[in-house]
Amino acid sequence: RACAVFYRRSKEKNAVYACRSGTSRCSAGKGLNCKKCRLAHLDNILRESGENNDIDDNLPLVLTSDCGSECKDEPSTSFSSPPNCKNAENSLSFFSRIKMAYKKMSHARLIGELFARKEPPSPTQTSLYNHPVYPATYVSINHANRMHMSCILEFGATCFPEFRILSEEEKWSISVKFFYAFRMLENAYRSNKRFADNPDRCFCGYTLWMSEDSVDNFFDDFDKESGDIEEAKRIMKQRCRSKPKERRAVLEKLKPDDTEFFALMSLLFWATNGMSASDNVTAASENYRKQVFSELHRYYREVLHLDNYALRIGELCSALTVFESNDKIKETFEMFRLLDIFSDDSFTYKLNK
Repeated sequence: RACAVFYRRSKEKNAVYACRSGTSRCSAGKGLNCKKCRLAHLDNILRESGENNDIDDNLPLVLTSDCGSECKDEPSTSFSSPPNCKNAENSLSFFSRIKMAYKKMSHARLIGELFARKEPPSPTQTSLYNHPVYPATYVSINHANRMHMSCILEFGATCFPEFRILSEEEKWSISVKFFYAFRMLENAYRSNKRFADNPDRCFCGYTLWMSEDSVDNFFDDFDKESGDIEEAKRIMKQRCRSKPKERRAVLEKLKPDDTEFFALMSLLFWATNGMSASDNVTAASENYRKQVFSELHRYYREVLHLDNYALRIGELCSALTVFESNDKIKETFEMFRLLDIFSDDSFTYKLNK
């Protein structure tokens, strides 16, 4: 609440501060000790949000916790370590809404996966930046997929008002398409952070990972008497040798920060290519695409202070195509059905229809 106290006292005293750098353009964040620029940042936030400048103790945490030199570290959305306080200019943006909803979704998946285990970890090991991970198994990945789909539906309703008024069929179609695309993006993004020294591992759930070596134990909890397990293992090992590493390599080269990750996430959610979209879905897709790029322009100009960022936006757009292509995943699911690994009514296979 340090920002709220500072702002209120400054306004009450009609305080006039001098810029420490003499430029009146000090960058916001944890190291911002310039009172003049900090006050200007807060004025700008409130002006853009349409709020009255009379701040009281009920200020939303999205403002009070994200700026100033007294900010504390918070649980990270980058999955490996707590981040520094974010720039004040971006604290009430569209991406902040995505960030908060994603954090909520991540925590739900984390808790759901961990406490579904026969021997769940201690509650002290269930934070977003301090939790165990496990080799995936047949049962655990099916549970994780069901949890993920439930969270995606809630994520859509939380972030996008237009999503709430769509038909159930449209919600499901958008969510399933996003499930495949985002699964590949997030798994690669998190793997590069958590498994930076182990290129053979890749996330396949929030707490689950897979590698060519771990495939041998994947079916340890498979309880069907039928099913060609050995052929399924062969296919999985073949997939582990190529696709996850390719996607990790794309993001390793691109090195998106958290804001760019949320931009990619938003664009993938409303990607309508390859699906039969109603006018409502198409309109929402176009609207959010414009909003994402508008926010990116603002982020590059006002937060990162970049003038020439057209190439960077082009690189982000090029990366999207890698994660929108999900034919190989669907092909693998269909093979597993033919091998009697998946039945027609299994949840994971239903996502393939």
